[in-house]
Amino acid sequence: MSLLAVAWLSYQSYRYFADPKIVNGRTISEGGIDLRNRYRETESWFRGEPVYSMYRDGVYAPASYAIFGILFNKLPWSAVKILWYLLSFATRATLSWTLPHLARAPSTPEKLFLRILPFAMYATGAAIGNGQLIPIVLPSVLFAVITLTRRELSARELSLGTACMVVSLVQPTISAPFFWLILLRSPRWTRGTLVVALYAILSAIAVAFQMYSTTGNANIANPTGLVKRWMVRAEGGSYHGSLKGGYGTVHDLLASLELRSWNMWASLAILAILGLWVYRHRNVDLWLLLGSTAIIARIWIYHRWYDDLLFLLPLICLFRIFRSQEYSCREQKFARILFLWLWIFLLPPGVLYTIPSNLLLGLQIAGWLATLLFFGFLSWKSHTQNKLSTKSTPS
Repeated sequence: MSLLAVAWLSYQSYRYFADPKIVNGRTISEGGIDLRNRYRETESWFRGEPVYSMYRDGVYAPASYAIFGILFNKLPWSAVKILWYLLSFATRATLSWTLPHLARAPSTPEKLFLRILPFAMYATGAAIGNGQLIPIVLPSVLFAVITLTRRELSARELSLGTACMVVSLVQPTISAPFFWLILLRSPRWTRGTLVVALYAILSAIAVAFQMYSTTGNANIANPTGLVKRWMVRAEGGSYHGSLKGGYGTVHDLLASLELRSWNMWASLAILAILGLWVYRHRNVDLWLLLGSTAIIARIWIYHRWYDDLLFLLPLICLFRIFRSQEYSCREQKFARILFLWLWIFLLPPGVLYTIPSNLLLGLQIAGWLATLLFFGFLSWKSHTQNKLSTKSTPS
């Protein structure tokens, strides 16, 4: 894993900074292309220019541009590119250091394995090479959920957890499903309400900049019209993205069946079902909920291969299961098989771009679904046992 990680990250770092057009006779995308697009869109947004009309990839929510504005802080592109690269590696290193604790790894070799794991995934290199958001979004949402679902919180922990959740919502296609855990698992509704309030404030600030340019000329009549324009652009971007590089999501399935008009409704239905499921199983092990939500977050809406970093959470959950005495030997063995299944496909440089095989891709996605069913079974079992134990406890 170390050798693969060094080779893959070296290549992707080279692509990020050197921006080669062709490698080994193959045309590749611009280094840091996604970060550059967000930087341009954010500059235009706060100049009052109509981002949803100007940019084909301008599909982010208004609050996302407010968060980008805070992160970029009017820095020049050259500085943003370097700082984003360093921040992406810093968040990977922080996650790497905390994984053994999160996974309850008992031995030194297992701790070492888990610390290498976040770097030895093809999605890590792909995300860094493209200047993607998920290297920052995933640790933020993980910290937010673990923090805000605790029973007791200090004011500092509440502030940090809320800030991390709001920052993670810069990419709601990744983080929005996890908000169910904060809303339904937290002992106090005020924590979720605080996240919503702060997100709404950021949205209002962003909309104000977009509605009126610096010269006072209105670009759009009202906030509702701006939100509608964003939804149309986001739906269109999701559809075209699923045709040009997305895989393993409900949008890709619907696009192949020529049912594009169902994209939004299918995603909202999956999100609603997840909310009902989390509510029903809100008292089971948090990691079962995190692992399940991560898989749902990967398939509920359009994603590309760099978003497969989400599978780090199911891997942690599976590791905890096969190292826990709370589960049967059969469940532990099945968790080991699923861990190997997910892990082997996540090694760089990945199946999707190196071995174009529908069979291998199908096996990879089958591993996701098998893991989701396994987590669902364990959650149902735990929920049932909790109900039986509550009924048998004398009042």
